[in-house]
Order: sequence, then C-alpha cells, then structure tokens
Amino acid sequence: MSKKRIKKYNKNKYGFVKGRAINIKITLFLLLICACVFSVWILFIAPGKNTSEGTVSENRVVRVWYTDEELKNYIDSAAIEYLDAEGVHVEPVLVSGVEFIEQLGCASVNRKDAPDIYIAGSDVLGKASMAGLTSVISDPLGVVDHDNFTQASFNAVTYKGQMIAYPFYYETAFLIYNRDYLEEIAENDIKRALSEDSPEDGEEPADGSDSENGTEENGDVNITESDIKTRTEELIPGSIVDILSLAAVSDAPGQMENFFSWDVSDVFYNYFFAGAYMDVGGICGDDPTCIDVYNEESIRCMCIYQSLNEFFSVDSKESSYEHVLNDFMEGRTLFAVVTTDAIRRLEEAKADGTFEYEYGVAPLPGIDADHSAAGLSTTECVVVNGYSSNKEAANRFAEYLVFSDIDSLYDRTGKMPCASAARSEDIVLSTGITGAENKSVSDTIRDMYAVSEELPKVPEFADFWLRLELAYTLVWDGEDPNEILKALSERLRSEATGSEVSENRIDTPEITNLADMLPSD
Repeated sequence: MSKKRIKKYNKNKYGFVKGRAINIKITLFLLLICACVFSVWILFIAPGKNTSEGTVSENRVVRVWYTDEELKNYIDSAAIEYLDAEGVHVEPVLVSGVEFIEQLGCASVNRKDAPDIYIAGSDVLGKASMAGLTSVISDPLGVVDHDNFTQASFNAVTYKGQMIAYPFYYETAFLIYNRDYLEEIAENDIKRALSEDSPEDGEEPADGSDSENGTEENGDVNITESDIKTRTEELIPGSIVDILSLAAVSDAPGQMENFFSWDVSDVFYNYFFAGAYMDVGGICGDDPTCIDVYNEESIRCMCIYQSLNEFFSVDSKESSYEHVLNDFMEGRTLFAVVTTDAIRRLEEAKADGTFEYEYGVAPLPGIDADHSAAGLSTTECVVVNGYSSNKEAANRFAEYLVFSDIDSLYDRTGKMPCASAARSEDIVLSTGITGAENKSVSDTIRDMYAVSEELPKVPEFADFWLRLELAYTLVWDGEDPNEILKALSERLRSEATGSEVSENRIDTPEITNLADMLPSD
C-alpha cells in the first residue's frame, strides 16, 4: 500500500510546486519523509486504532454458519455482546440444512464466504472429519471438563479419540405426567386402602388405638397433603407394567382418556422400549465394528413392545407427536413420552392460561421390572472448521457460545444447554414431584440425557435410525420381531464390511404375557 502511495505522490509532485519558487529537491525530500511516516502509520498504528473504533481487519471477523432459525436471536445477541467484550466481529449466517456438509465443503475448499465455525449435529461429525471440516478443540478457557459437562456431552463430540467440537445443546426423550390427575388417583387410592382396612361398624381397630389417618366418626376419611404427596411419588411408574397396573385398578379422573401415550411412528419416542439392549457405534458412536442390535434381550423387549398393541390400539400410520402433546395439554392423557420442546410449550400455555394443570417429569420406564430404559438423544455442537485460518479466534467464540453466555439459551430458544453451568436455578421451569429426590424438571431431563443413546457418527450408519424406525413400525404392525432385528443386523454388518453377512438365528425367548402381570382386581 505504501509503495503505491509513494508513486502517486511522485507522479503529482510537480503539481504541488507549480507556480511556486520552491526547490524541487527540498520538496522531494519532504514528500519522502511524509511517505515514510504514512507507511509506519498504516503498518503499526492504524490497525490498533481501527480495532478500538470497531473497524476490524478480516482476521478479526469470525463467521458462523447455523441452520436452525430458532437460534437467530441467541447467536445475534451473543455476537453483539462478544464484540463489546472482546472487540471481535462475529458474522452469523443462517444457511439451509439441506446437504449441509456438502455446502460447507464447497465453500471451504473454494475459500468463498466459508465459516470459521458452524453448528451441526454430532451424528455428522464423522463425515465432516473425513472431509477435513473439523479440528481438535483448543479449549482456551479450560472449561470443557466434567465439572461443566456430562459424559454424554463428551461422548457426543468425541471422534476417533479426539474432541472435535464443543457440546452446545441437546434433545432427548423423557416421561411427562399430569400431576393433578396423579394426585387425585393417589388420594382415591389411599381412601380405598383405608376403607378396606377400616373395622366394621361397632368394632375397634385391631391395635385398639385411634389412627391419625383413618375413618372419622362421620365416615369421612382424614388424609393429609403429606400422605397424598408420598403416595403420588410411589405411583410414578418405573415400568410399562406399572402403568398398566395403575390403569387396571384406577378410575380416570377429569376428562382423561389415556393413561399412557407416545408416538409409535417415530423412533425418537419409542426407541427406549429396547434401546438399552442395542448398540451401534460404541460409546462415542465412532466404531464401525460395534454392531449389536440382534440379541436375546433386544428380541424379548421388542416382543413385549409388540404385545402393547393389545392395550394401546394406536395406528402407526395415524400416530404423531403433535397429537400426543396436544392430548396431554388438553388434559386427556396422564403419562406421555415427549422431548424437551414440550417444556417450553407447557410453560407458555400455563402463562397464557390455556394449560390449567400442574405437571411433572420422570425418567423413561422400562418394559418391566427386569428391564431398564434408554432413550435416544441428539447433541448439537459448535465445530471449528478445519479450513479456517482464524482458529484461535474461532475457538474463543465457540467457547463463549456454549458456555459463557449459555444461561440465556433456554429463554431465547427453548433448547436445553449441555453446559451444567446453566443449572435449574438459571432455567425457570415448573418444578414438582419427580420421584423421591424431588428434583427439578431441568435436572431430571439432564439425567435422562446422561443415560441416553446418541446417534452414531460412522458415515456408513447415516441412515441407521431411519431403518430402526421402520423396524419398530413393522414390529408394532405385527411382523416377527426376531426376523426384523436379524435383517437389520445383517444389513448393518454388510455395510460395515462391504460384503454380505448372514446372522445365526437366535431362538425367540419365552415371554410372560403382560396381562398375567397385572392385578386381578
């Protein structure tokens, strides 16, 4: 730049002295000094001055790509705050999620408006890494540790033994229940129990004492709030059998029509029935040799799952999550399987008076007392582009986005942050009975995320969940669970090895009829 300006001054020097009695040599000397001073100003003084005034050079700009429009307010606000705090410009860009990695790759290779960081699901990290679109995080603030993030978050952003992204927010499934209805059922249950234990007219209690909780002289039953709370906690189901048992002995309160509801057409909401006994990709979802979907316990769980059609006659072609959530919000369902988006919708409905009930959340129930549940989860990550020439600044803003400013994420987007810095006291939600520990809503959901199964990162398994969803649908509609899981396993192993694989058939285990597990009364 300085050389061009010197040539310009040399070219115009005679114009400066035209008609004046000034020595040309002196003029040239003065112009040379001016040019040197100007060059020093351009090279050393101007950059600092421009930065302080907010006019920054290109390497002081961090470009961010994201695909979820709900993040716009959060990212825009974070960009403004970060400029004020660090003097670094952040340029957020909302792009289409269609063929996102392909878009990212083309822009990065061509060096045309490519992002320094981008937000993407953990399931695409394997594909992105193979294309050189990731880099190992530098964690400049040293906050990506087990004090601030769960192991589930670490697993989600780890690929081939390295952390190649910052965990941002997550989605997972959990059980939600109408607390008012459950308390009413609990109270009626106590009354029924006391009535059965009460002595006949004229008889004294067996122990000869007056009970605090019992039938008074006028025939009314004396029940305390503490009694109802305790019994309500006991009625929170640990298994599907518990729900069926409750339905068998309880009358539906209010306008309730369903004791239990979930979207049978979406694997995100029915994966938990057998998910604890399936594994694809290993702990971090990056091991193509780890394929275990066809085993005795997964077959057993899927057989029991199929038998639920006897109790919950739901057409898989008509089932939808929206219908499940609307029924719950309108007071027609006691228990439902939902995802984190439901919490914000319920809170907004409570605020405007369209949801008139109290609610609680609980862990997903297992099929029966002998089987545990594991839900599905997805984790959105902030990734530093491997092609970025501005990685230091990119890492710093990425960390700011997922940690330093995270307390406002839920308020602005309704999304649950991975960082445990945003604890329940920072996220204003309804709290209620969620088991013996009486945890808050956000803590219970976080616990479910901690034991959930992540989508695999192995590129060969990119459509695994679509196939698993089809498998659940076929089983629900009456196909043989053994054959369906065997075919799924063979397909996955064939893709992983590049050659046809045939599984040895496992005998279908004997299964106790669910109806035989329920109370006879």
